[in-house]
Amino acid sequence: MYNRYHYKIISLFISIILYTFIYSILNPINFSGINTIQDKIKDKLGEEQIYEAFEGQYTKKYDIDKEIIKQDVKKFIAEEDEKIKKPHYSQRIIDSFYFSTITACLLGYGDIHPITNTSKMLVSTQGLFTIALILY
Repeated sequence: MYNRYHYKIISLFISIILYTFIYSILNPINFSGINTIQDKIKDKLGEEQIYEAFEGQYTKKYDIDKEIIKQDVKKFIAEEDEKIKKPHYSQRIIDSFYFSTITACLLGYGDIHPITNTSKMLVSTQGLFTIALILY
């Protein structure tokens, strides 16, 4: 009833689900590109550079005190920093599923990429598994 291509597709889906679970367990710090704002904060661009980017935008449209802008920026950075440390689990699952699917299909968009040795080894293992499915 099933031929070998059906088994390959089923195996590919099972590997995507398995690696989605594994990637969702890992701390999001293991990957870069999940959220560009968070990446900029993670790279420690600093409050002053972000403030300068927002300053012209706010002061031209509104006559707002610079201290209020600084407070808004500090609050924004604190909120984003909290999202980096403790992202919502459903968001982690969605990001993990997306990354696992892109990796399993060997597309490699590069928008999300591993940055730690642990995540690089897992991604390499998933890629090798996919190649083994293709060649078998």
